[in-house]
Amino acid sequence: MFIKHFLISIDRFVKFRESENTSEARIKNWQFTANGGLAFDASKKGVLQSLLVDLKHARNIKNMGKDIMKIRSLISSTLLLSAGAMFAVSAQATILTFDLDPALPNYGDIPATYGDNVNAASDAVGSYGMGNGYTPNVTTEYRTWQISTNTVAYNNLDFWDFNYGDLVNVAFSVSSAGYFAEITLVPEPGWAIRLNSFDLAGYSKIDHPNSQVRILDGTSNTVLIDYSPVTVLGSGGTHSTFTPGLTYAGAISIRYGYNDWNIGIDNINFDQVAAVPEPETYAMLLAGLGLLGFMVRRRSQNIL
Repeated sequence: MFIKHFLISIDRFVKFRESENTSEARIKNWQFTANGGLAFDASKKGVLQSLLVDLKHARNIKNMGKDIMKIRSLISSTLLLSAGAMFAVSAQATILTFDLDPALPNYGDIPATYGDNVNAASDAVGSYGMGNGYTPNVTTEYRTWQISTNTVAYNNLDFWDFNYGDLVNVAFSVSSAGYFAEITLVPEPGWAIRLNSFDLAGYSKIDHPNSQVRILDGTSNTVLIDYSPVTVLGSGGTHSTFTPGLTYAGAISIRYGYNDWNIGIDNINFDQVAAVPEPETYAMLLAGLGLLGFMVRRRSQNIL
């Protein structure tokens, strides 16, 4: 509302400047004669004085007219850019289904580029489900960590086709006891990740109680969401669906299958969204608008 009134005020000021020509025309219409044929009654005198004031400051008003228009243009451009960032909504999402092409045998290494910069239903390494669209500004990373050393043991995950509950084509850790699996989604600069959901299931169609499932910052490894301990379903051909609904301006990692490679992941649904400006950005925008408003008010006071 403040911004709307601010722009309206500038419009009114510009229109006031444009009234200069009207004032000149009205003065010229007054007919002065040698014998004082014009009757100066109180009302006409007041009008005339008002018009003379207009003319007195017309030059200054004209000179600042271009400045006012530039200020208005600058504010409008700033608002448009800010609105694009503040109100951007997601329209791009990918679902990693691990449907690979060419097909992999069980225990095959999932290609490192699967899920990178997805902009179509399929690419050179496989196919994808489409959520709200695609994610051309996001890449994926696959790792298997060793628990005892807390270090990356393998820069990949393995593939399995079925028997992880009712899931078909899953990713799991390369080694069994003493390891866990990790998938990291990495946005390009200017973008954020929204992790909508993912599915986990137990091999061989049995439940896996006391499992550890976590969502972390993909750079600092700070835990963002911890579902542990949780029972991962699989019995009778079922699976567990996790719906973090987390939007994060940075890389996001999913960790699962701690000390248990019989837990597989599928249907990772994530969006890319325009990164929301930090609070400091809003503060700078408001400070800039306040300064412009002060400048306009001060100059208008000096003129009037």
